[in-house]
Amino acid sequence: MRCAGCVSTLLTLVASMVWAQPPPLVTPGETLQRICGRVAEPQCDASTGVMTLLVEKGVSVDVESTSPGDVTAMRLLAGSLLFEQVCLTGHVVKVQTHDHLAQFAIASTADVSSQGHARPKGLDAPGISTPCDAGVQLPTVRLQVPPNYTGDALGAKIQGVVLVQALVGVDGRVKAVQLLRSLDSRLGLDEQALLAVQRWRFNPATKAGTPVPMVVSIALTLTLKR
Repeated sequence: MRCAGCVSTLLTLVASMVWAQPPPLVTPGETLQRICGRVAEPQCDASTGVMTLLVEKGVSVDVESTSPGDVTAMRLLAGSLLFEQVCLTGHVVKVQTHDHLAQFAIASTADVSSQGHARPKGLDAPGISTPCDAGVQLPTVRLQVPPNYTGDALGAKIQGVVLVQALVGVDGRVKAVQLLRSLDSRLGLDEQALLAVQRWRFNPATKAGTPVPMVVSIALTLTLKR
């Protein structure tokens, strides 16, 4: 697909959030748009899912294919571009809310353009696996630390889900975290979620019996006690 006069803005991907006024939205449809971000992970558990793209801290997009026959090739490409910056040409299917990520559809690998940026610090180690890699056993949680409520967030009675991605090292410790879906950037719950996940401990992922570093996504549900 070619992108003539494409829109490049994350405001087309995000619905009303607690920390901002509702941004102007482009109605999901067939209008071609261009979005850029970092490949957070390839997808392998959805029939047409290709990758999750981190557009900005707390704003992510589930990217799907409109060409079922090309899904495997697109996933392989996403895996080879893990944590690298890319731009996509396609159309918005859904905007992000507190219940789900935005969805963006592309037609082929030609709609994925690598920007050649280096991986961010902490995610630049070689040999990082994903749950989609063949022959891997996923890490299991040994210690789970819940996030704390800030006083302001408690007073505002904010509840919901924060989606955090963690890099679990071969020693079972969390080496890096990044925020995939925000709940509250203004009153501190997002940062509390990141701090909590950094304290989690795991039995590491393995491949052929050998521990390997792996990225995992963790959904943290924050609810108020009644």
